[in-house]
Amino acid sequence: MKKTLGILTAAALAGAALLSSCATTDSAQKNSEEDSMVQMANPFGDYAKIEAAEKAAGFSLLAPEEISSIYPAQVYRAISGKMIEVIYPNISDSSDEIRIRKAKDSGDISGDYNSYDESMTLIINGLQVESRGKAGKTNVAVWHDGAYSYAITSDRGLSLGLLREIVEQVQ
Repeated sequence: MKKTLGILTAAALAGAALLSSCATTDSAQKNSEEDSMVQMANPFGDYAKIEAAEKAAGFSLLAPEEISSIYPAQVYRAISGKMIEVIYPNISDSSDEIRIRKAKDSGDISGDYNSYDESMTLIINGLQVESRGKAGKTNVAVWHDGAYSYAITSDRGLSLGLLREIVEQVQ
């Protein structure tokens, strides 16, 4: 009887030790996962006026004050020495906006990494504009003028006519 009680006690202690080590491992794993979820700081600074964003970026951006009367320019952002962005929220639909970017870069600066069903190349004012979208609308357009890269993104998508109108105004 004493031998059986000793074996049961030893088994209980071993089980408790095993459970304790599992709990420690789970806790350590959770801490490790939380540490890996640390996010990179937002590189954009927000500005009240385009002139302040231009000063921060170190170059100017000529962009419309509004697009189709329902998208007023409301947010001006810049990454110091690198990029300017103007955000045009839809005044009647908070889930819809248009963004225009200009950067000292030669790549795709759109920030949109979605896959789209349609893509085409347009020539607007002598510039080669790469357009991506769906259902006959442009969600992303990018182009280069030799010195700067430009991008327009639209949540809902732009008609080709509206895209052309915006590209013609942006410098």
